[in-house]
Parts: sequence; structure tokens; C-alpha cells
Amino acid sequence: MNAAWVQRYELKSVLSGHRGCVNTIHWSSHGEVLVSGSDDMTLKLWRLCGGPGVDLKPVASLATAHRHNIFDAHLLETQIVSCGADGYVCLTSLDGRQERLFQSDISQALAFKIDFPSGRNSKVFLVTFGDGYIRHFDLRERQHHLVVNTQDVGLAGLATNPDGHSLAVGGNDPFLRIYDIRTLSFQDESSYVNMPLSPVTSLHSTLPMVRKQKKAMSFSRFFSGQSEVSISGVSWDATGRLLLANYRGGDIELFDFQGSVDEGPEVRLSDSHLDVSDSSLPTGRVQLNSIRSYTGRINKQTCAKEVRFLCQGSAVGSGGDCGHFYIWSTTSSELLRKMPADRCVVNCIAPHPELPLVATSGIDAEIKAWDVDRTVEHFQKQDETPDLQGAQELQEEGLLLIRQGAWVEAIDLFEQARNLLKGRDSLSAGQAGEAEQTEQGCLLNCAFCHLNLEEYDAVIECCTAALDQGPSVVGHLYRARAAVALRRPEAAQEDLEALEALDPENPEIPKLRSCLRKLRKRLAKSSARSEETE
Repeated sequence: MNAAWVQRYELKSVLSGHRGCVNTIHWSSHGEVLVSGSDDMTLKLWRLCGGPGVDLKPVASLATAHRHNIFDAHLLETQIVSCGADGYVCLTSLDGRQERLFQSDISQALAFKIDFPSGRNSKVFLVTFGDGYIRHFDLRERQHHLVVNTQDVGLAGLATNPDGHSLAVGGNDPFLRIYDIRTLSFQDESSYVNMPLSPVTSLHSTLPMVRKQKKAMSFSRFFSGQSEVSISGVSWDATGRLLLANYRGGDIELFDFQGSVDEGPEVRLSDSHLDVSDSSLPTGRVQLNSIRSYTGRINKQTCAKEVRFLCQGSAVGSGGDCGHFYIWSTTSSELLRKMPADRCVVNCIAPHPELPLVATSGIDAEIKAWDVDRTVEHFQKQDETPDLQGAQELQEEGLLLIRQGAWVEAIDLFEQARNLLKGRDSLSAGQAGEAEQTEQGCLLNCAFCHLNLEEYDAVIECCTAALDQGPSVVGHLYRARAAVALRRPEAAQEDLEALEALDPENPEIPKLRSCLRKLRKRLAKSSARSEETE
């Protein structure tokens, strides 16, 4: 995927079911399911297997132990971790069981965002709070600890560097805080009042934002305050070198850490051109290592706007106060697309982990799903030169749809991939061989989908075309299964023998023999009854 995909984005689906603002949307680890949380205090699960424009309904709707708006939610296999405006951190099982892991005793101590330092397959996560703390939770022990204290700077977005060591945190001031996860101090909740200010690895900002904060004189005590400058969303790229920060009252900034969070130009906050000092700041120096700004939208109305890398890091996505979904080029900062996505404000951006699919949400009660237009006309070059890379990308997307059980949609992608391989005689010998393997793989994947749809004639057609390009174990296996289903024992026997010759130890061979024996017995009984009737 690259930035060229951005020009092909179109509204695919509208997800309807919530009865309030949708404040959080996240995909499951492999993208099979989207989880959402709302002002209606419910969690919903969605599967996006419909065609363009389909008004999708949730596959599950779960009540929670929350008593106020849900701000963040993540799916962990059979459970969902969530936090919200009530200061609660909750655990909701897919079978409907509810558990409250934490309840803040501090008024206005919103529980805002969740992050998993070791990945979502772990049971450990961090939560930012409006009281200036980050709390560490471990589901294996059902306990929590205070790990970061900013001394009343309400916190919002947080993200762990892919190296698993550096934690980026944004909150209710213009300073992006970087912490070393390995050196965090674990304190009991009883240490709430006496916990010292947590040291940072480094502090980052931009001169315009620091000056704006100084002018406003608005270092707010809680996140719910009226600070004109804050960082609501942060996001690392896959390399861990680049970090996006979404500034309320400003633009999106791209910080370059050059492989280390200790590098970059640095100034003293007490310098005459800044003259900023505050007891809540863990250091007197700030690094001004923003290398790029993404401009063109207004971001003042909400403190919840996220920012994400899209298309494998080649694009940047965020929302605006005007209700549009904005996409910029990462390298040039050029605004590539501006698409209406909400009647008021877009806050949440959720790129699919494997596909060029993006979900957005905001003040509306609906979620919008954006996908690329995959019609062949968009991929095929005018000179009919085969597009091997485009075909392979479509094949990968089709395989993901197979995992989701979206057989019809997967077949469509495999067929489009095959169309991109037309005219492969113009390719080099190596590329032509790779293109032939890709086409054979698409044919066999189509056969598998047709098999699950019980479209057995189509299975035979696809397998025959695939076998014309070379021997294939699964080609003979699928065609034999289809022949059995169509009550054609001779054809099934031929494929069984071919399968035995290619892979005599294949565990499917005994199963296929058994099915073939049963078919012959049924046919023999049917023939005998017919003769008796005559």
C-alpha cells in the first residue's frame, strides 16, 4: 500500500446502531472485527463484509458497567477493556459479564485512553487519566499501580514505541512527554498524594505552541479545563523513528527521533524568548524536533481528535471540526483528500491493520468505513501492461477476507487480481513465472471460496484452470471434493490418484477415500432400487 491508494478512497459502509457520539473505534489484532464505544455507554462489534454503501448493523451489542461516556475500548480475544468519562476502567466479556476494574475517587478524573506496551495479546495495559496520572493494569493479577505522575496535567493520548521501551504521552499542555517504560516507578493507589513528579526521557514541542500556551496562561489542573493548547492524539510509525502529535488549537506535528528519543535541537524553557516555568514540568529543557506540520483544518472544538499513519506510513489521517476526514502525504505534507465524514466533528481514525480500509467516527452516532475503489479500471494501466504488484496486493486482501468468511467478496478480489495479470508475456522470465504462480494461487483461492459456497461446478472450473498451469495438491483435493458432491465418482477417483502421486502422506487422502466409498455405496443402492422398480 502507498499514498496512491488515497485517491481511490470512497465511502464503503455506514455502521448504524449507537445512540450517541462514537468516541472510540479499534480493530481487533488481525482486523476481523471492529469494536466501538459511545456516549450511550454500550460497546458494539462489527464485521465489514458488505458491499459499498451497505447500512451495516452490529453483530453484537454489549451493556457495560460504565455510568458515563465511553472514551476508549479494545478487544482482547473474548473480553473488551474500556475506560470513560466516569473515571471507570471496565472489563466486559462477550458473553455479557461486566466487571469494574477501577473507579476514580477524584471528581473530573476522566479515564481517557488505553495502550498496550507489550501488544494486545498481553494482559497488561496503561490508562491515562485527567488527574495527571497513568495507571498500570494487569488482568492476570486484577490489580493496578500508579506509574506516571505529571502533577495535575490532565493526560490524553499515549502510544508505545514499537521498540517497547519508549512511551509517548500527550495532555493538557503543549509538551509531548517521552518516558522510558523500563524505569517507571510502580506505586500503590495509596501513594496518590505523595507520589513525586515522574522523570521524563525527554520533552518535545514547537515554538508556536509553547508561545501560544504562555500567552494564554492556561496550564489547566484537569483535562476537562479550558486549555487552549493540548495534545489529544499521538502515533508512532512502524520504524519507531517518527511520531505524530495532534495539537488542539494547532496543527498535526511530525517529530523525528532519528532512532533515539534523546536527539534533536534543544532549548531552555527559561530562555527569554520562551520564559516558561511550571512546577508540573519534569525538565527545564524542551526539544524542538518537529520536522513537518500538516495544516488546512481547524481543531478547536474537541479534545479527542486522534491522528494515525495510513497506507503503511505513506499518509497521515485525522479529523477536523468541519466534519471532514483529512489525509496528507507524510513526506510532502500535501493535503491529498478531504472527505465529508460527520455532520459535526470527526474525532476517531482507525486504519485496518492489513487492508487499506479506514473507519472514522465523531459526533454522529454512525461510523463511516472508507475503502479503496478496487474496480479493474483503477488498477489496469492504459497500455495493458500487467500489474504484478497490484495483483499480489489484491490477493493478500482476498486472503484476509477468506479468514473472515467473506467468500463472495474474496472471489471478487481474486478475479480482479487475475485481470491485472493479463498480457504477462511482456514480463521478464522471472516475473512471468511469479505472475503465473500468483494467478494459480488466485484460482485455487477462488475454488476454496466456491467450495464453501457449495458452488461445485465453479470449483471444478477454477481447479481445472489452475491445474493447467501446473501440478497442485490442493487443486486435485478441491476438485475431488467437488466431484464427490456432484456424485461423480470416476472424476473424484482420478483426482484422488493424482493427489496420492503428488503427496502420498497427505492427511486428507483417507478422508477422501472414505467419502468416495460412501458415495459409491449410495449410488449402488440407488441403482439397485431403480432396477427393482423397473
